Amino acid sequence: MPSGYYRLTEVAPGRTEVIMSQHVEPNGSLPGWMVNSLVTETPYESLRNLRDLATDQKYADATFIEKDNGRIAGVRLP
Repeated sequence: MPSGYYRLTEVAPGRTEVIMSQHVEPNGSLPGWMVNSLVTETPYESLRNLRDLATDQKYADATFIEKDNGRIAGVRLP
């Protein structure tokens, strides 16, 4: 089962550090070219889609819902 996370940390006003980790174990024998293309394209596309969501106007006034341990549980829209 795939798993992963994004960690976003503000490092300066207007600058955010993004750490992304993903773990996948494909079953069967996949050709190297296919695995290699996914290793490079998947993180790029994931971050591009995350940027598109984060800059969507409907989330401009959204706030995070945090669990007791500080992890984000969801987003509250106005």
